[in-house]
Amino acid sequence: MRYRQALKMSSADFKRAYGVPKETFQKMIEVVVEAKVGKQGCHSKLSIPEQI
Repeated sequence: MRYRQALKMSSADFKRAYGVPKETFQKMIEVVVEAKVGKQGCHSKLSIPEQI
């Protein structure tokens, strides 16, 4: 399922699909974005939320 579609889900459905609440998922994205700043290499075809 695409990340943008998942954001439209209710909180209960989101947690059922991904195993974590939306707030926790947002924090996970922030951590990964901070870790990838300045990294070199091939660009990914998937966005960071879709990689998680």
